[in-house]
Formats: sequence, C-alpha cells, structure tokens
Amino acid sequence: MSFLKPVYVGDTIYLTMTPTAKRLSRKPGRGIITYRISVFNQKEEMVMDGTWVILMATDREHME
Repeated sequence: MSFLKPVYVGDTIYLTMTPTAKRLSRKPGRGIITYRISVFNQKEEMVMDGTWVILMATDREHME
C-alpha cells in the first residue's frame, strides 16, 4: 500500500476495488483474487493506493 496524502479527522473517505487477476490455489476449493485498491477523500483526491491479495473458498468451475 502507498499512502499518498494524509487523512484527517472529519474527512470522508471511500474506496474502489478493481479485480486484476484470479487463479486457483494449489489446494482444492480455494482461489486467489488480486484487487487494485484506491482510496479517495471527499475532494476526490487519491490518498492511498495498493493491491490486496485475497484467498477465498471457491468452486473450481467458476474460476475457469
């Protein structure tokens, strides 16, 4: 994660999550999804940017 600008008490923030990759894990029934995360303040200035990698339970047929 990159912290680009400070966030202050009273600021309103929101984030966007964009999936960028998905793949099956080596263990059955699990998948790995990578998201790009962007956090913005009330002025629509990006205050944080980064990547989340999440391990999820899955059904193999939906990952292919």
